[in-house]
Amino acid sequence: MKIKWNWVLLILVLVLSATILFLQFKKSKTAYIDLSTLYKEFTLKKELEAKLLVVQQQRTEILDSLELELKILAKQLDDGGDKEKRSIYNVKKETYLLKAKEFEEDNETLITQYDEQIWKQLNQYVKDYGSSKNYEYIFGVTGDGVLMYANEGNDITDKVKEYVNAKYQGE
Repeated sequence: MKIKWNWVLLILVLVLSATILFLQFKKSKTAYIDLSTLYKEFTLKKELEAKLLVVQQQRTEILDSLELELKILAKQLDDGGDKEKRSIYNVKKETYLLKAKEFEEDNETLITQYDEQIWKQLNQYVKDYGSSKNYEYIFGVTGDGVLMYANEGNDITDKVKEYVNAKYQGE
């Protein structure tokens, strides 16, 4: 009988040791996302890009109109314009240059605001996705050498892309 208890105790110790080792070396759930693909295919990004394009086209039309006025005035000056036309030309030219600079600065500001809005939303959605799917880590791949290699089986870009676009659209 004593030998049977020794075997039971030995088996129990081995099972317990194996369980402890398994729990210690349990692999964390990790994955990675191609950030440029996720960014390019995010619905919010596409919407804001279209909105920016409309604004830029409107501004281009305004500048084109001012430029046309300048060309007409320049032609009149070439044909023997007076001081009054020269003064009008100079004012319109200054207005054109100021508008062009203002529009350029506004476009850059708008692009920066949109980028910040897009990344803020993406970061929140990726955080929500990782939490809901019990990931320990989700790495962002940007192609700049931060993550030099990863098994393609760990690429969840498409899954996250679907998730963030569905989440953005209220699904």
